[in-house]
Amino acid sequence: RRKPAPGMVFEALADFACQPSETAFVGDTLSDMRAAAAAGVATRVLVGTGHGAELLAPLSKLWHGGEVPSDELGFYDDFDADIFPRDLLPLALVPDLAGAANFLLPEGGSSPLRA
Repeated sequence: RRKPAPGMVFEALADFACQPSETAFVGDTLSDMRAAAAAGVATRVLVGTGHGAELLAPLSKLWHGGEVPSDELGFYDDFDADIFPRDLLPLALVPDLAGAANFLLPEGGSSPLRA
């Protein structure tokens, strides 16, 4: 039951009667993303707070030599494998938990969880 093993994710999916294809997973570490991927969760969201700030630092330098502008965060499926392992892609990158909520449930927009 420790990440990156998917045991806790499978438990949560069962507890809430959710399908991985209809579920989003929000986390701040690569082990979070690995657990979600191993459980088959297709929508994985990496937040740029907590441990996520360290993970997004290389992208900050690549993009603008500073902080990643929030308008450049979003859903990505092609990164240099030195930054994010290809088996974890696609990932949604958001600045914080509020950004994750906005990404998943945009006002008047289409959500990656809605067909």
